[in-house]
Amino acid sequence: MNRRRRNGFATATAMAVVALAAVALASLAALLVSDGRRTRDALDDAQLRQLLLAGADEATRRVGANDAGAAGGGTSLALPSELAAGGGSVRLTVDPPAVGEADVRVAHVEATYAGRRGGQVLRFRRGGGGWRLADAEPVGGNAGR
Repeated sequence: MNRRRRNGFATATAMAVVALAAVALASLAALLVSDGRRTRDALDDAQLRQLLLAGADEATRRVGANDAGAAGGGTSLALPSELAAGGGSVRLTVDPPAVGEADVRVAHVEATYAGRRGGQVLRFRRGGGGWRLADAEPVGGNAGR
């Protein structure tokens, strides 16, 4: 009878250890999935910031090119096929000069990537022989998620 109790105790202990190992594996799997999502989100955010930088660079060129004429009209920037396939797009709009503010131009950059959206308003001032970025204000941010 004593031997039977020991076998029962050993079986119960073994089952408890197996159950503990299963809980640990489930926790580890959940942690790995969460870390994978965080990594993907960080990559998507970085790509969105890069698209906004590309839009700001193009805005600087367009404001300078439209120095003598009226700017305006929204334009979608051409992107590499890999970015476009990932849902990437950049739209740039340069506002015409406001009345009495010929030395100020405002550009709006809107970018999307992988369901995330971001934007910025860029204010340029003429000075020092050309247009210089005076202010950048973020607009929106990850509204798609």
